[in-house]
Formats: sequence, structure tokens, C-alpha cells
Amino acid sequence: MGLRKYLFPTFDEVESKYNLDTDKTMLKTSLLWARTLGLGIALLVGSCGAFTNNYVYSEGTRTGMLNKVSKKGLIWKTYECQMALEGVSSGGGNIAANVWDFSLDNSDPNVEKLAGELEEALKSDKKVRVEYDERLITWPWRSGTGYLVRKIEPIKQ
Repeated sequence: MGLRKYLFPTFDEVESKYNLDTDKTMLKTSLLWARTLGLGIALLVGSCGAFTNNYVYSEGTRTGMLNKVSKKGLIWKTYECQMALEGVSSGGGNIAANVWDFSLDNSDPNVEKLAGELEEALKSDKKVRVEYDERLITWPWRSGTGYLVRKIEPIKQ
């Protein structure tokens, strides 16, 4: 069965599949309402996703040492990174590192340049300062986290 027949069957296809002997006008109206409702929900979800994908929730800078720079994903490969921030966090008598996960924006034309800068800083064990935007939601082909780095600056020690 084709995708069109599965998602948007005509009245005759439904009638022949289920052997319906009901009022044809009521069935046609029901199919029309189901299609309209499905299309409306798809448009609503898509427009909300498009709006929140481009809405900058917060922006700032963070400084620390890079732990990881990797390109990963099953379908869409994105650059995912991890940074150990300066300072420590403590709780309950335990001391732990403050680790921050962030991504590079695949829609950024400079994504390969930024990835190269991060990999160079990781290899040389240099401290870096990154400027980032936090998005409400990001599409999976754009990044793995909501924190999208837009600028990397090595710190001279």
C-alpha cells in the first residue's frame, strides 16, 4: 500500500477496505475532519519547533579546559564537546568537577573552522573561553545540546 493511500485514503478505498454500509455523507465528513485535524496539528508542531529552534534563550561566555571534542550521531553527525569549568562544586562533603556539555551549530558556515580550533586547544591543553547561545529547542540535525558555541578564544597563560 502506498503512503498516500495509507495517510490519505479516499472514501472509496475506505469503503472497499472495511465494507461500510453507513451513511456516505457522514463518513466523508469524518474523513475530511480527520485530515484537517491531522494537518493542523502537523502545522502547529512544525511552526512551534521552527520558532523555538531559532529563539535565543540566553547567551554568555564560559572558561575552562576541554575534555572532549567528538563528531557523533546515528543519522546526523554533529560536533559534541565537553569542558571542565574553572572552580569546583561541592555537596555532601564530596568535591566534583563542574563539567559542561555543548555543541557546535551545524547550520553555522564556520563549523569546521570552530571544530579545528577546539581540537587544537584540546591537543595543546590550553584553556579556552567560548561564547555561546542557548536555544530552547534545537533540531537533531543542528546539534545535540541546546548550547551552541559561536566563538572560541584561547587564553594565554
